[in-house]
Amino acid sequence: MRKTLCMLCVVMFICGCGSIDNEVDVDAYKSPILEDDSSALHHYETLESSNQGIYECFYDAIVNLETKVIISSKFEDQIINVVECITNDHPELFYLENYTIGITNDGKKAVIEFSYNKTKEEIEGLNDQLELEIGKFKNTIPTNSSDVAIASAAYYFIIDRLTYDLESEDNQTILSSLIMDTTVCAGYARGYQYLLESMGMEVSYILVDDYEKEEGALTHAINMVNIDDDYFYVDTTWADVSEENAHACNAYFLMTHESMISLYKPLSEYKETKVGLIGYNSYETDVIKEDVQTQLLAGSDIIELKFDVEIYDYAFNALITNEGIFRMLKEMNIDIDKINYTEITEIGFIEIIF
Repeated sequence: MRKTLCMLCVVMFICGCGSIDNEVDVDAYKSPILEDDSSALHHYETLESSNQGIYECFYDAIVNLETKVIISSKFEDQIINVVECITNDHPELFYLENYTIGITNDGKKAVIEFSYNKTKEEIEGLNDQLELEIGKFKNTIPTNSSDVAIASAAYYFIIDRLTYDLESEDNQTILSSLIMDTTVCAGYARGYQYLLESMGMEVSYILVDDYEKEEGALTHAINMVNIDDDYFYVDTTWADVSEENAHACNAYFLMTHESMISLYKPLSEYKETKVGLIGYNSYETDVIKEDVQTQLLAGSDIIELKFDVEIYDYAFNALITNEGIFRMLKEMNIDIDKINYTEITEIGFIEIIF
């Protein structure tokens, strides 16, 4: 499975001096920058109020390219989680390279030092390039498109342009996915997040593990998207089928939370889907045939169907075991004697490939 590390390196050290001034009172800190931020802030909202103060303080420091923040050492154990929450909420902070945590000799203060891999001028230039790519994406969106249509356009925009490559440069950031076009799961998910945020949609970066994760394998990243005050899940990485019959697999587009947790073990907090299944909850031959015909008329040589898992075995038997798909195709004057198929039984999904 495709996975990569989705966190920053942290080095622990001890400060040599006994006293450092300018400690920030994070309990009272309010970010003037975050108030105008349009990000979903899903991870921020999972934090306790005191940790939200740390988040806001660190966020301001990173946006302003500050290199040092001093807070009370009582928050030492929360720092790593808070920085991860910031980077998960803000794909635009692609220039944060690393940070270190130190404790003063008197044990009262924690000193956090941030390092960056880009200068202010380089960041501005890269942001200009990113805006050009956002413009290309927006040009693909018809006026008055629904959020579902926008989410779908971003899905194909990301998958069509990207190549999965563990050796890709800046592969934990949007630079890899929106400028360099080679990345790993972090780049896929952050690129998708950045595109939808540019359209004013609420989208979050979610960390998960594969239930069949091998020892030593790394964490995977997907997205949670708000559609009409409901929450769905998207995995553009696994959807990017790059082997024979390369295509964007729609099994991983707008999954319910039930489908999501059937495929992954969530490591981030997630929200439940209210509307339930997107797909078929009964097997009606004429309805399925009409869907198949619609997909064929659209020029596809891959038919994708999704069923409630409770009826999936029945649907599979009707279509494949009992050769219902061949009869449907023959009625459409398509006479073939062989198909290939791929199924994801956990979510009731099947692809039929001609």
